[in-house]
Amino acid sequence: MKINILFIEDDDEKRSKILDYLKGVYKYLNITNKASYHSGLTELVSGNEYNLVLMDMSMPNYDITLEEPDEENHESYAGRQLLEQMKFRYINYPTIIITQFASFGEYVEKLSLDELKENLKKDYFPIYRSTVYYHSSESDWKEKLKNEIDSILEEKEC
Repeated sequence: MKINILFIEDDDEKRSKILDYLKGVYKYLNITNKASYHSGLTELVSGNEYNLVLMDMSMPNYDITLEEPDEENHESYAGRQLLEQMKFRYINYPTIIITQFASFGEYVEKLSLDELKENLKKDYFPIYRSTVYYHSSESDWKEKLKNEIDSILEEKEC
C-alpha cells in the first residue's frame, strides 16, 4: 500500500531527519513537503488525497525565500490554525503534530505541551490524533511516531 503523506515543516534539518527515518521504516511513501502555514493550507485545499498529515506547530505564515528571508512572520500556533481550517473546510486527514518545543505562545497565551495537546484533542478530534515531541539528539520520538502512523494506517485498512 502506498502511503501519501503531507508534511508541513519549516526546519530543514528536522524535516530531513524525520524523512530519512520514515523512508527506512515504510516501503511505499509518497511525501509532499510544504514549509509554511500558507503553502500547507494551499496544499490541503488542492484536492490531493493524503492518508495523513504531519505538521509542525510553530512555523512561518509564508515560505521563507531569498526575496522574503524575514522570519518575523513566524507564528507559534500555525499548526493549530491549520487544524482550525481543516475542521472548517471538512478536510478530515488524520494529523500528527511533531514539535521540538515544550511550550507555545507568550504571556497569557502561553501553553505547556500537555495543555496544548489537551486543547487540540478537545477542539479538533478526530482530525488531530497526537503530538510527538521531537528532539534531534534523542530517538524516542521515532517509536512514538511509528506507533501513531501505524495506528492511523490500521484504521484506514478496516
